[in-house]
Amino acid sequence: MKRYFLFFLSCWLLVPAQAYRTDSLQVRLLTVMPRSDYVWTKFGHTALRLYDPSQQIDRVLNWGTFDFEAPHFIYRYIRGETDYFLSETDYVSFLCFVTRI
Repeated sequence: MKRYFLFFLSCWLLVPAQAYRTDSLQVRLLTVMPRSDYVWTKFGHTALRLYDPSQQIDRVLNWGTFDFEAPHFIYRYIRGETDYFLSETDYVSFLCFVTRI
């Protein structure tokens, strides 16, 4: 439960304050289907999209980010010892990344 609280607190802190002053803010759940390309795509992925056209905000908050360059990444991933972190990017970059993998 503590993880979820910290996640949503992080989401709130990353969004510009003016985005909350409008009725047009939309929060969407993005789900990427599982694929068999790489070991880290086997289970799919989920992220949050914060979209507000009136404030020109279109950001994705991605909790399941990890460092591909970390030492022994595949071994640690398979053992469940991957260090995940929160990242933030624009929606178009997120789409490009998930379709490129």
